[in-house]
Amino acid sequence: MLKQRNNVTPGVASVFCAAALLSGCNSMSEGEVPSHIVAPPAFVQSAQTWSEKNAKPYACQQLPIFTDSLSFRSKYEGSDKRRATLNEEAEAAYLQRTQPIHEFAKYVAYLGKHIQRDSNIAKEASYCFTSLLIDWAKGSTLNDPEANMTGKAVRKWTLSTTASYYLSVKEKLPLNDVEQATIESWLYRLAQQVKHDYSNRPLRKVNNHDYWAAWSVMLVAVIKNDRALYQWSENVYLTALSQITHDGFLPNELKRGARAYAYHNFALLPLSGLAAFVHENNAQAGNHQRSKLTLLAENLLKDGAIEDFSAHAGEAQSGFDLHSDGHLSWVAPLKYATDNDASWLSLLPDDSSYQTHGYTRMGGNTCERFGCDTM
Repeated sequence: MLKQRNNVTPGVASVFCAAALLSGCNSMSEGEVPSHIVAPPAFVQSAQTWSEKNAKPYACQQLPIFTDSLSFRSKYEGSDKRRATLNEEAEAAYLQRTQPIHEFAKYVAYLGKHIQRDSNIAKEASYCFTSLLIDWAKGSTLNDPEANMTGKAVRKWTLSTTASYYLSVKEKLPLNDVEQATIESWLYRLAQQVKHDYSNRPLRKVNNHDYWAAWSVMLVAVIKNDRALYQWSENVYLTALSQITHDGFLPNELKRGARAYAYHNFALLPLSGLAAFVHENNAQAGNHQRSKLTLLAENLLKDGAIEDFSAHAGEAQSGFDLHSDGHLSWVAPLKYATDNDASWLSLLPDDSSYQTHGYTRMGGNTCERFGCDTM
């Protein structure tokens, strides 16, 4: 393991960690992590005493638990190194095999949203949510150590959804000590496996997959108050900042050719969440490079963005609607992390529709999770 030397200037230690790459390099490059790792205040909701007024009965759905191997075909199977050509047959096989996992994640998000918003089924949803996570903690094979690359991706995305909603509503759940330990031990095992999946990767391969991995691990770091998980996630974040070019592009996402614009946006989602959590816990970390994130945001939002990405990627960009499906869910966490640099906000659409969209891998509506009151 490479360790920071006392004479290393700020930021350089993160490069040492990156060269390793992220093989558990736990030395902090800048600032100091507090003993108690926390989420931004709005992310975690307060304990709830449910009102019986307007409450409705609700029966929990019984979902099949995934117990198969975590090895799946990729929807880009057979594509060249840009991984930009969809293989419809492989995608159909992927969707069929992963359906139980996707249904689980959808139900986690559905129940989590009702709990977050204190709906008329919130109390019953809290019991369903608890039972669902315990069932999957005891019976699923999401922590399959033999997963292939597609399986590893599915694992980290599922952990992102599960851990983000659990962290958000944990204080509202009817958990006893045993149930809490069962759920959190499972999330911790998944986080450790994700960390293992995405350690020792050369910089030429570090991309949005690593950022999503770090985001999922960061959530569990807060849930478990685990400094080692936090430091690993922060190191991935610092590595990502070092990868952004002076003009605000990610070279490994430009490699996606026609899908470079879409994948830059996809990468900014976990990076914005990481930026917000790092800002809350260790504000000095990456401070001198944080402006690169706003430059990346400006590249995505500015007039002529598609043409600019086409020029940088070397080919015309495929259709991608930035203003639909929660694609702008990075706005709120990025604003939270860059509160003194908000010039890019003027590029946002006037109708503020981005504030109503959510992203399940980030705990739902990010305006509610990170706050939009100052926007």
